[in-house]
Amino acid sequence: MKRRGLLLVGLLAAMTACLVFAGCSQNRLTEDDLIEMGYVHRVTFDLMGGKSGERTELIQQVKDESLVVEPGTTTLAGEAPTKEGYTFNAYWTGTKDEDGNVSFLREWDFATDRVTEDITLYARWLTNYSITVHYGQDYNYTKTYTVPVTQTSEGVAQQVNSIAISGQTVLGGAFYLTQEDATAETDPVTFPYTPADLSQDKTTTELWANTLEGDWRIVETAADFIVRTGTNIYLTADIDFGGAALEFPETYSGTFEGNGHTLSNFTVTQERGLDRTQSYGLFRELRGDAVIRNVTFKDVTFTAMLTNSTVTEYRMGLLAGSSSTAARVSGVTFEGGSFTFVVDEKFIDELDERAFVGGAVSPDVVDTASCTISDSTLVRKVTTDEWNQENAE
Repeated sequence: MKRRGLLLVGLLAAMTACLVFAGCSQNRLTEDDLIEMGYVHRVTFDLMGGKSGERTELIQQVKDESLVVEPGTTTLAGEAPTKEGYTFNAYWTGTKDEDGNVSFLREWDFATDRVTEDITLYARWLTNYSITVHYGQDYNYTKTYTVPVTQTSEGVAQQVNSIAISGQTVLGGAFYLTQEDATAETDPVTFPYTPADLSQDKTTTELWANTLEGDWRIVETAADFIVRTGTNIYLTADIDFGGAALEFPETYSGTFEGNGHTLSNFTVTQERGLDRTQSYGLFRELRGDAVIRNVTFKDVTFTAMLTNSTVTEYRMGLLAGSSSTAARVSGVTFEGGSFTFVVDEKFIDELDERAFVGGAVSPDVVDTASCTISDSTLVRKVTTDEWNQENAE
């Protein structure tokens, strides 16, 4: 008999099977040696384009009427197979034509099926599932994003816990089954979401989403209103804060998109700072290419304590005390409310004041044609002594 190469032997106590991997030489036994020892049948695992580790094929040499060890259940039998873009189903018997196409006959049962001749078992692969999300701004769904959907080895789609689109903010975090629902913003899907229409005959399903380019914080309620230095704010509703105290960041470098909405009935109190140049306003300073636009601040009660005697310059404005030349303010309205700046008497006449943005800034920062202050808005400067008298118990 012709000798057919060196084989790796692994003798299992629980089942009289010998595992064979091409290229290995442990125990230095040939296939002829194994046959003489009673391991007369060759079981070939055709991975059908997949891999077990780095191997594209696995072999076991087994005795007659022996069980076969399933790859992945023990290190001797090789790793469980993988194939990019596919989920492993099972090993099947079958026949393979000259073009490499397999006609699968039945799934091999490793617990009960026994080998009576040389056989080949074929790995059967299921195409991975996915969701194609159509997205865009202003109900324009020209962009797509692919979300993978895991499945069981039987092809049952598993739930998707959430979807995040890189570089986009999904309005309301909502995804819809149809474009019509997305446009009307009705009947969003609920997460965790399990696609009901996926199968090996239809491996992709669709969702639609309304998005904004970039990373935004969508603000619809008072609880949503949390602003940090670099937070991009996108208002989707008018909000009455019911007199609550709000905090705005010391410096702001994001984009505040009001979308024509109104923020009303809140208070802001700013204590003195430590720097020798002090800025006071809802946002103390606008930095970088900050943008604030299309928003109305109504019935705001603002108090700034400019009481640090070591300060050499105070800057005040309703929106901000100072700004970089790259910042832009447009479509901002102040309606009603009061803005009080409490300052040491020696600075009262030198206080650098501008209506919207204080300090020496470029005239290009504020679009004065689109920014207004209503007549009812009270802007006043009082000395520390006057303030203390007003608020004496």
